[in-house]
Amino acid sequence: SGAPASEKVQELLEEAVDDLVAVDQQAQINGNSAPLGASHLRAACLCSLGRPEDAHDVLQMCRESIGQGNIELLARQSALEAEVLILLGRYREAIEACTEMIVSIPPISNLHVEARLMRGCCYSEVGEVDKAFEEYREAIVLAPERADVHEASGELFLLHHWFGEAVTAFGTAARLSDALSPRIMYKRALALLAVGNVAASLKDMHKALRVNPKMPVAVRAR
Repeated sequence: SGAPASEKVQELLEEAVDDLVAVDQQAQINGNSAPLGASHLRAACLCSLGRPEDAHDVLQMCRESIGQGNIELLARQSALEAEVLILLGRYREAIEACTEMIVSIPPISNLHVEARLMRGCCYSEVGEVDKAFEEYREAIVLAPERADVHEASGELFLLHHWFGEAVTAFGTAARLSDALSPRIMYKRALALLAVGNVAASLKDMHKALRVNPKMPVAVRAR
């Protein structure tokens, strides 16, 4: 049943792109610019369809119509551009887009935190690991209550083989989560295994399977 469902989702996304193109064309006929929200949604749909190059083209056209004084729209534009550039593997350009967000919006904004995480991810990809960890630490300072920020930090620690720190980060993410997350439990199990705590690793793996018995990666790992 997974394949038909996936095909249906792709069909709906393609229909959405066609509808949004029609919105753009109608706006041009009327001598107006297409609503930015419609263009941003079109870019998101194109990314979901595996077409980041087309999404980037749409966003470039959007940027031309945004006034420099509209800080919030510019920040959202930069956020989408950064995500698309990451998909394209253009990490240096994504860092620039994230920097534009960071300098233009207040630190209390969720977009500011997302920009820190994305810029940290890009620094990691280009081998600037110290800068990557610095960005993730700043994100935690700005949003210490967000489980997803601690989870992202744990993933970075795990990626760079800082396994003890990964265990701590995933533990914090698990405590802050509203419900037991099998995904976090699985990641912490990997970190625990890496530090040699096999018993605790198996315990977390079993927790993940109790919540989601069909979780394939956990089943294979066990």
